[in-house]
Amino acid sequence: MIVSIQELIDAKLSGTPSFTYIYVQLAAQAAAILIAGFVLWRINSYLNNKRIGNRRRNNFFETNYSKNWRK
Repeated sequence: MIVSIQELIDAKLSGTPSFTYIYVQLAAQAAAILIAGFVLWRINSYLNNKRIGNRRRNNFFETNYSKNWRK
């Protein structure tokens, strides 16, 4: 289907609302949400790894058997 230049001009100047701006705005919001979610995910991952690294280990299960069971 080939659209002539005159039809394009008529469509542009007809006064009907164009939804292109709304779709671009919606796509920008979706991209911003994805980027913000990724950044928050990485921050949460960093803080969780830091918290796990600072945790004191529980020595309850570290018996002589569990340390030397491969020997």
